[in-house]
Amino acid sequence: MRRVFNYIFLIFILLFHVCPVADAQVDPFKIVKDEDLDKEASKIFDKALSLYRNAEYWQSSRELISLIDEYPNFSQTAQAVYTLANCLYELNMMEGAFKLYERIIKRHITSSYVPDALLGLQRIEYERDNYSASLDYYGTLTRGNPSTAIIDLANYYAGMAYYKLADYPRAVKVFSQVSAKSPYYDYVLYTLAISMLRMQSINPAIQVYMRLFDLPVINDERRQVIDEAHLTLGYLYYEIGYFDQAIEQFRAVSPSSSKFPHALLAMGWAASQKNDWLQAIPPLTELYTRYETSELTQEGLFLLGRSYLKLNRYDEAIRIYDHLIHIFPEQDQVILSIETINENIKLERQRIEKRQLELLVLEGNLVDDLNVNAQIKRRNLSQEQTVLLRDIQRERQELTEHLSQLDKLATMTMLREERRNWRAYAEYGKSRATFLKRQQERRQKIQNENN
Repeated sequence: MRRVFNYIFLIFILLFHVCPVADAQVDPFKIVKDEDLDKEASKIFDKALSLYRNAEYWQSSRELISLIDEYPNFSQTAQAVYTLANCLYELNMMEGAFKLYERIIKRHITSSYVPDALLGLQRIEYERDNYSASLDYYGTLTRGNPSTAIIDLANYYAGMAYYKLADYPRAVKVFSQVSAKSPYYDYVLYTLAISMLRMQSINPAIQVYMRLFDLPVINDERRQVIDEAHLTLGYLYYEIGYFDQAIEQFRAVSPSSSKFPHALLAMGWAASQKNDWLQAIPPLTELYTRYETSELTQEGLFLLGRSYLKLNRYDEAIRIYDHLIHIFPEQDQVILSIETINENIKLERQRIEKRQLELLVLEGNLVDDLNVNAQIKRRNLSQEQTVLLRDIQRERQELTEHLSQLDKLATMTMLREERRNWRAYAEYGKSRATFLKRQQERRQKIQNENN
């Protein structure tokens, strides 16, 4: 009897789903209306995609916010949300982007954009310095079947996370899986070599650097990575006492690179380690000539003064030390200035960090409000949301720039504190050069009298 009941119940279920009941007839006018709405939404979406491809992220965001709010049943909503998340990411609005990537995973679980969203979450957590959380998303992503392009990017961020966590063996393992087609392949090779150096695998690291140097220089970003690699390899050779090889690597750094002053100073030090004072003078002179206001130049001038002393060129040495004495103030003035600056930096940093947190909360609330429930009547917030997001982004950019200036000021202040005794060193160097010059003049005078 129970089996008969189950059979009847199964038939009832099938009939209920397959055969329409009288009260559930399909409304042909509703189908036409939905198709028209989808066409209207598609036009907006095509415009938003075009703006996104042209890197016009704000304009694209405005169209996408309007689309998602006004057309909740749009057939390509998942892609629209993903594109909006990418726009916010490009605009450095990480909290909004994070919540939108999460929305794809929670509300569009069957979408083909789920792996892309997981990659977005992994990337944001890495950039927030939440390395363990970033690796959790990486694990979830790799348990699926993502495309080669996605897995290459995921391996890059995972390798970087392991590197930041000082897990160098795992970093090496993950970086080694990245293909040469990855847009970050140059960064991968650079950090792979650094990881190997951390593991004391010097020869394999050098081989990786050589692979990096063989890559074609296709843009400024790659040129920068290669310059950084030459500088790092030069430091490696310097540390193990291969000074000629070190100088060769330092010379390979591009003169247009921001690292070129470091390379010039390093060349001077490498030459001095060989006691080749004549070889040290040209790069140190170029450092002073091209980068007179650089903090590195001060160190370079001390080494240049020492080089002149070693070559018995006392007038040039005295001139260098006089310049250094002019640069460095009295120690009491330095201490008072440093205390005042550090206090002001501390107060201003606290103010900026508080405001950044307030903007983060506001940004998250605005994204949460974006079409929370498709059944709620549209409240025409798209324009207001876009304006507020734009204001948040502008203010955050200003705060970030201000914070960057504070960091530079803090670095300069720290250097001044570390170098508060350098005036005394310069005065001692000048005294020594003056004394040796007088000794030289006396010997020359005696020699002339004897002749």
